[in-house]
Amino acid sequence: MQEPIRFTFAISFIPRDVCSNWETAQANLRRTIRSIRGMSRSDYRIVIACHELPDLTDIHGSDLELLQAPFAIETDLMRRGADKIRKRRLIGSWLRERVGEEGAYVMFLDADDLVHRRLVEHVLHDDNRHSYIAEAGYIFDSTTKLLEKRVARFYATCGSCFVCWFRKEDLPSPSTTRTASILNLTCIVSLRIWRHSSAGLRKPFRSPPSFTSPTMAKA
Repeated sequence: MQEPIRFTFAISFIPRDVCSNWETAQANLRRTIRSIRGMSRSDYRIVIACHELPDLTDIHGSDLELLQAPFAIETDLMRRGADKIRKRRLIGSWLRERVGEEGAYVMFLDADDLVHRRLVEHVLHDDNRHSYIAEAGYIFDSTTKLLEKRVARFYATCGSCFVCWFRKEDLPSPSTTRTASILNLTCIVSLRIWRHSSAGLRKPFRSPPSFTSPTMAKA
């Protein structure tokens, strides 16, 4: 019997029809996957929701799941965020069937992010059953080749900088209506962001204290 998933990297991948450079997007995704696979421990899953299957010929493995979106591509520039949210819901409903009764950690990544090799190790060892946020990180400009270090409030720049604990019942069910389940998943993430800036709450975010270098790199 397969062990329940405890940590998931969730990636919503852009549709080819609205991508300005499909080859670059695929190359960035492959780099993100290789970054994750540099982890100091291997008990995680990478789940990618997409419309067209990206070229992962040389790096496909048992730690990787590709979910093809059953809904139409969003071509309206003002609604690109809706595509990402719906793909997160797709990942959430897939994950609900594979986590333990207590829940699991989920980190939403973009397909051009790089992560610290001890991230999973720290989170699963500390296991606060709430959330973690990256206070520091790097931003890399692929055009100018400049690397900028952010030593504080990295989360104000990079949206994919936190790890959320989801109970099984928090995750959307395939039988849930589309509107309700999307709202359920996104509101839980928003609530955890709000808790980070609210004083006196019982379970605030934590930054990974044992890391000697930033947790994230944003290309």
